[in-house]
Amino acid sequence: MSTRGSEHLILNVLLGALLSLGLLSLYSCSESEFKQIPAIETLEKRPSAVVPPSPTPKSTPVPGTPPGPLALSFAPAYKTQKLSLQAGKVDLMVVVDVSTSMPQVLNNLTSNINDFITLATQNKFQLRLGGISFVDRVINTLPLTQDAQSFQTFVRRLNVVDDGNIDLPEASLTSIEAAIAELAKVSNEEQMRAVYLITDNTGHVGGPNGNRDCAVERTANLINSSPASVQKGLRLFYSVPANNDGGSNVGCRKEFKNPVEQMESLLNISLPTLAREKRGGSLGWPVNSNTMQAQFFDFLKSVQVQENFVCLGENISLIDANGQELLTQRLELGEVYLHQKNGTSYPLSISKSRDEVLAAVQSKAKAQLETCCLLEEKAAQGDFSSCSMKETKEIELQQPE
Repeated sequence: MSTRGSEHLILNVLLGALLSLGLLSLYSCSESEFKQIPAIETLEKRPSAVVPPSPTPKSTPVPGTPPGPLALSFAPAYKTQKLSLQAGKVDLMVVVDVSTSMPQVLNNLTSNINDFITLATQNKFQLRLGGISFVDRVINTLPLTQDAQSFQTFVRRLNVVDDGNIDLPEASLTSIEAAIAELAKVSNEEQMRAVYLITDNTGHVGGPNGNRDCAVERTANLINSSPASVQKGLRLFYSVPANNDGGSNVGCRKEFKNPVEQMESLLNISLPTLAREKRGGSLGWPVNSNTMQAQFFDFLKSVQVQENFVCLGENISLIDANGQELLTQRLELGEVYLHQKNGTSYPLSISKSRDEVLAAVQSKAKAQLETCCLLEEKAAQGDFSSCSMKETKEIELQQPE
């Protein structure tokens, strides 16, 4: 046998012996020992499996609604009736004749004023009071003041004035005009404005002495055009006798039978758009202990002038359930009024995501409309320059179909 053949034989014998020993070792192992035999790793490991990332959940589109900005609409305006005068707020000018025939009336007026102020204060009225005294001309003027004591002092110091005036009538119309001018200086649209005339005779404008006119047209025109008459907020009250012929209205262009006829003539052509019974009227004659605290005060409590307003949206906000503002948008009053007039909804373009806004609208989000309320006749004339009042109202947004 050659040397190479011997080597192959020896190797085969050795491999057979080693294989036999290995199998015997495995056979002799217990079950627990067999399990503890480590696995033999291959030189090349198998690559681990790659787990793909979870897909991002997609929002389910609402049928019929394209992606992108969401269009909502809403009712941009509404009509309402409001009191044009706030209860309890009054500007009052008391216009008093201090001619020589008036001493008893002045005494009664002093106690009346004190009782009236006490009653008004107890009922939480907010008063501004002023006064004018006159004979044949304006004697003294107290501008409107919130200081009740100043007004009480003015009334207490009213005394008859003998200025040599012995003719009739007196300057009551001139004094009413002066009172209107005082009201126009400080009054605003929330106040009820009132003039209370107390005289025992007919009145004139012009004078003293010649060039006097007892006609009421000039005074009525001033009342109708004055800023004090804005929103029909002026009232004219009077205490005058019905049985005084005014000395036949000496030197006057127009004659009246008595002072009541003259004042009623003035009221009939003043504030023509306001119902006659709401323009003021007589508080009776003579001025007695209950004229002001009873008749005048009761009138103040009962004044409720209902007027028609249209409230136009000028700003809209969408607030989510957490109080966060999702959007706010200014609106143009003229455009809003046209939508209200035509009965159409106002389109609102929203740059927020469609899903975000829809979710807010469908949850507890609040849509708030800030409005500018105007008299209907002003809005119809295209006058949106000033609001009579402002309101904030929750509204419903209309979702797209």
